[in-house]
Order: sequence, then structure tokens, then C-alpha cells
Amino acid sequence: RALDEKVAAALPAGQGPDLLQLDDYGVYPYYVNEEIQPIVGETAEYVRQNWPEFAVRAVTAPDGELYGLPWIALPKMMFYNRGMFEAAGITTTPETVDEMMQMAEQLTVRDDAGNITTQGIDLRLSGGGAGTMQKYWNQALIPYGAAVLVEQDGKYRAGYANEQGAAALALYLDALYVREVSTFDATHDAEGFGLGQGAMFQRESWVVDFLAANAPDIDYGVFPLPKGPGGWGTVASTLVLGLPAASENSEAALEFMRWLTNEENTVGVFDLSGWQPWRSQGVDFGDLFQRKPVLEEFVEVLSLEGHELYAYENIPPILEIHNRMADRLVLAFQDDSLAGNQEAQLAVLQEMAEETDRILADWDLLLEE
Repeated sequence: RALDEKVAAALPAGQGPDLLQLDDYGVYPYYVNEEIQPIVGETAEYVRQNWPEFAVRAVTAPDGELYGLPWIALPKMMFYNRGMFEAAGITTTPETVDEMMQMAEQLTVRDDAGNITTQGIDLRLSGGGAGTMQKYWNQALIPYGAAVLVEQDGKYRAGYANEQGAAALALYLDALYVREVSTFDATHDAEGFGLGQGAMFQRESWVVDFLAANAPDIDYGVFPLPKGPGGWGTVASTLVLGLPAASENSEAALEFMRWLTNEENTVGVFDLSGWQPWRSQGVDFGDLFQRKPVLEEFVEVLSLEGHELYAYENIPPILEIHNRMADRLVLAFQDDSLAGNQEAQLAVLQEMAEETDRILADWDLLLEE
């Protein structure tokens, strides 16, 4: 967040670094404002020859130029505690959302007062703005077939104020208040998983190195986010290397981009940090996948048959749309009266969609129905 603030102040003033790294949806608006240079020439050709089509397309602006180099891939997978699965008598990982939630009931542990001590599934319920929305997109919207945005001829509108969107919201509400397999009163995310307070949660590949350093004895694995009646896939967002227009050392910055993403350093970054490189085709990872087999599963999920990859739309207000949705979702998650009440859920989603559409209209991007 501090970096976002510094960049927001520096780039419009014609200042800032020679090179920066932000999420794709963070870099693109600066490109639209001509505060980020396109990646052209040798570096652009290098990317197009060595990166998968999805990654190249994710950083291609409507004018056909690359607005950055797609450095780190962020597909999500479900981490699960093998010991907890075994203790619950579960011998396989879930393939569908329904199976996942049924298993979550078996995996939830409570104390004598009925309070949850181990969540069957740890859902992202707060914090991080667009990060909260992104996890909800993965966990609920994709499997139920509810789109964040519907696009036609370069115009957009909200695509989730419908029965599919209500089913997605109900997944979280039921987990909290009906099945009671998730709770606000726990340590969440990678830390909570490492402490044994959650049996399943979704995250990116960096968790592998986090657990090695902080919970080395935990026995865990990963599986793809489960299928639903409306779809199967993950948001494969991107950490992008961008070249500020004010850079006084553009050629050196481009050379550094190529050096940082050469084959040796691609393997090195993955090994040292757990952060997954987009560049993986034809790269020799040596013994990395023998030492850290979960990392190979993250690479393989990018080309898993039938498993769709989703990217953020390249439009300037995309971050605002996701942040505003997250704000409203966090409030909805805290309202137990919404559980089991589809009419009330649809009303919440309609208000959220109206705000999404207002933002789009402000940018002259609204698709009229």
C-alpha cells in the first residue's frame, strides 16, 4: 500500500524509479496516462517468444503494445492439511464445490463450548481490498458462473447481480452461518494454516516457502480450485515490471528486465521466494521440483485441460471496481440475516452492481442493457 501511494504521487509528477513492479491492474492506468512506457523492440520480442500466450495477452493494451513485462504468475490453488484429512477419514481431495464444503464440515473442529478451533475451510473474509475480492472471484464467482464484468464491443457492465451471483454469495454465508465451517475468530491465511487453525485455504505459490520457514513440520498438499455448476478455473493475475516514462535509464532498465527473467534467474527467484514465474515453458528447473514438488503443481495448473484462466480487464477503473466490491462484500459477510435469504442477497448484489455500473459510466465504458 505504501508503494502504491508513492507511485501515485511520483509518476504524475514525472518522477519515480527507473523500474517498478505492481499488479497488472495497478500498472495499466499509468500506461493509459502515458506515465508508463510501452515495452518495445528487443525486450518485447523476447517476451513474445518466451512467455505463454495468456501472459502476453494479459499485458497487451488495446493499442497492441505491451504495457509491461509479465514477471510473476499468480494462479491460486487450495492448500490442504494431509494430517487433518486423514484424521477426518477423507482419502481424496474434492473435485467440486459441493464436495469441498461437505469435506469442510467433516474437517471442522470445535471445543466443548462449540467454538471453532480448526476451520474446515478458511475463507478470505476481510482485508486487502482487491485481494479479498480476488479470492471471492476464485472461490465463488467462477464456479457458479457469475462474471465480474460482461463485455461487448469494448463496453462493460456488472455481471453478478443474478441467481449465479447469489449462489456465490451464499457459499460464503452458508460456510459462516449454516454449515459453520469458517469463522472470523481465527488466525487466517498462511499463518493460520501453519498454526493448524485451518484445514484448507486458497493462495499462491509463495506459501510453499512461507511454510518451509514457519511451519516446516506440516504435511500438506495442493489441489486445483474445485469445479462448480457454472465453471472451473482460477484468476491468474500478474505482477508486472513497468518502465516509467520519466526513467532516465530506460535501456539499462530493459536490460535488467531481461537479466532478471533469464533462465537462471527465473529458476532462482522461484526457488528463493516461492513466487511463480510466468516464464516456464522450456525452462530447466533442475531438481527444484524434486525438492519442492508443490511448485510443479502450480506450473501444471496453468495448462490443465478444461481449467480456465481468468485475467483482469485492461480498463483504467478495474482496481476501483474490485475495491468497492470488496468493501461491500466484507459488510455482507458480517450480516447473518442474509444467510438463506436469496431475495436479500440479490438486493445486496443489485446495489453493488449499480455502483460498478456507475464507475464504468464515469469512464464512458458502460454497456447499456
